[in-house]
Amino acid sequence: MSGLKILRGSAGFDDFAKIVRLTPVEKTTRAALLQRSFMPFQVPESYARTIASLPEPSRTQMLNIVLPPEGERFFTGRFDPYGNKLCRQEDHAFLQHKYENTLLFHVDDFCIGNCQFCFKVNEIRTEITSNLDLNRKMRITLEYLTTNPGINNVLATGGDPVAFRNTRDLIKLIDPLISHPNIRVVRLATKGLAYAPERFEDGELLQYLKEVNRRPGKQITVIAQMNHPAEFTESAKSAIRALQEAGVQIRGQPAIVKGVNDSVETLIELQRAFVDNQIVSYYLTVFMPVKGVEQYGLPLDCIFRNVAESKRHLSGLEKKGILLASHDFGKLEICGFYPSPERPEKIILKWHQIEMEPYLPKSLKDRVPTRPEDLMILDYRKGEMYCIDHVFKANKLPYFDSAGNLVEPEPEGHISGNTQNMQPERTIRQYLNALESGSYRTMIQLFSSDAIVHSPLYGDVNANEYYSGLFNDTTSSKISFLNIFTSQNPSRAAGHFRYDWTLKNGGKISFQCVDVFQFDETGKIKDLTIIYDTAPIRSSFQEMKQRD
Repeated sequence: MSGLKILRGSAGFDDFAKIVRLTPVEKTTRAALLQRSFMPFQVPESYARTIASLPEPSRTQMLNIVLPPEGERFFTGRFDPYGNKLCRQEDHAFLQHKYENTLLFHVDDFCIGNCQFCFKVNEIRTEITSNLDLNRKMRITLEYLTTNPGINNVLATGGDPVAFRNTRDLIKLIDPLISHPNIRVVRLATKGLAYAPERFEDGELLQYLKEVNRRPGKQITVIAQMNHPAEFTESAKSAIRALQEAGVQIRGQPAIVKGVNDSVETLIELQRAFVDNQIVSYYLTVFMPVKGVEQYGLPLDCIFRNVAESKRHLSGLEKKGILLASHDFGKLEICGFYPSPERPEKIILKWHQIEMEPYLPKSLKDRVPTRPEDLMILDYRKGEMYCIDHVFKANKLPYFDSAGNLVEPEPEGHISGNTQNMQPERTIRQYLNALESGSYRTMIQLFSSDAIVHSPLYGDVNANEYYSGLFNDTTSSKISFLNIFTSQNPSRAAGHFRYDWTLKNGGKISFQCVDVFQFDETGKIKDLTIIYDTAPIRSSFQEMKQRD
């Protein structure tokens, strides 16, 4: 992509404004809206020229992809509205294992162009997960795949994994993943077919993809984030055909956002464009509540009505996309409203995917079914609910507030005290994640400075000393979550789990364990009692210590 010119920053915005012929009023208005957005301005010049060539309303709709539109903000959004950080692998922040069979590989923090409604705005602006070179990232990723054999597909995302990467580096990214014996599919999530389609017509890349897709049981899939029918330019169509001739399956995954593709007419045209270009319609995703650009949001009932009306004009082949609302807890299909979408008093949701057990709060599992394909019928208020958090809050289910804090529903008859910042279940889940990953830094942040750990093997020691010794004695750990127990006293809770422990001398120990936590007034762990039967494991532990 050496010839691709990128417009970015204030100078790039000035050039963009000239190319798309913004009026002085339009330019001033859009510049002010960019200042309120947290996403930096960045767009390929070729994309700007495509916008300039379009008639209305397509010109304004496409402008709204790369520039925030005007509009009221009816709620306050948040950073990380999909819960990426909670599910990351601590010291290896570029790996996210949220769903049992899927590993998300966060390759880069940058994109070819920046969509202003992207839910990864805080990652693209502030994170540094790209500091590790690709070879080291790949080594760590392959080790993780080997120790987690239930993973059978990898989603390479970012940023954009295709952005500014030459063909040989792109092959170095894909090949070790698809060659791993456990992996059946590698997915590349990219906006590149709209922003830089010529990148996909590289002969060396196409030949490699063709070879991979001939391997039995192996597949490279492109997840195309095409949000508007006008993005299907002749260059994009050519790149799509080239990928398909190389055996690559392409799936369309547009976000449905106000001012871009929420009209019935545009939705019809977009879904037909997928079929016309032999793209599988995959997810139609609801705008996530992103901080700074809340004007892109639409009430869930409004989105459902428009999508449903568009599908009434489509053939069965054209209307295969699933309307999904994504959340920290998983992906929820919006199945309908009762008694009707026009008079919605109940919303009908189905878990399409749900995050793994250790990440789910007990209060959610106690109140609603939490298996993939399970249904929920929840109270709904027309025109007031823009995301799953709004629905869950109204139904007294756990939800995340605009600061990204998990808010747990209070039990019946509970009188609030000075415990609003204490989240024992969330802390225990973070504790188990840190224990499994061996992250000393993350673990110690959960404890008060004078915290004591009572261990049947190590004795009664300060938390800093205990975890320094434990992680030094450990090659790897595998945590199988079983349960979390809470009490009427919110400062006490317990975690029950199976611990598969590989010692530094190669010895393997497995046992069930109950850890009893006591929290201080700030929510830090101040006392931890570890309970398990040491008889079957003490000899292996002592043998290791004697060799030190």
